[in-house]
Amino acid sequence: MLGERTWAEDYTEAGWRVGRAPAHDAGGRPGRYAGAVMRYEGKIYRPPSEADSLILQATIGCSYNRCSYCAMYLEKRFRQRSRDDLLVDMDLASQALGAERVRRVFLADGDALILRTTRLLEILEDLRARFPNLQRASVYASPQAWSTRAGNRSRAKSPSTARS
Repeated sequence: MLGERTWAEDYTEAGWRVGRAPAHDAGGRPGRYAGAVMRYEGKIYRPPSEADSLILQATIGCSYNRCSYCAMYLEKRFRQRSRDDLLVDMDLASQALGAERVRRVFLADGDALILRTTRLLEILEDLRARFPNLQRASVYASPQAWSTRAGNRSRAKSPSTARS
């Protein structure tokens, strides 16, 4: 319903938004995670393709944050969230939703792909341990994160740039 708030919001002393998922999606269909609790800092941007995904805020903001076409994360200073914070969020989601119900996770915010590969793998392993039916995890990526990753793959193929 247009004009109606879709998230009931409370703000904690730490600045986190704690919201309950709406009972129905924008099309009036019952929401998969209706009433579930999540922690999120700032405005929530959910890509339409992630309507049924649990949002896990792995980073706050965007590492680049200078795209002329995007103003989504201007009010946020970019930073990575700690593993402990993410584990708390995963446990909250597991308790609120039921671990077996979570099949898709969206790693937010604007540039979670900027995280080191070892860190991303750690997050994915933690997700798999808590959500046995997990089928997919997805992220947003800035052009810089994408080109950095592509450059790292190219260098990794070259024996002259191998690290010990």
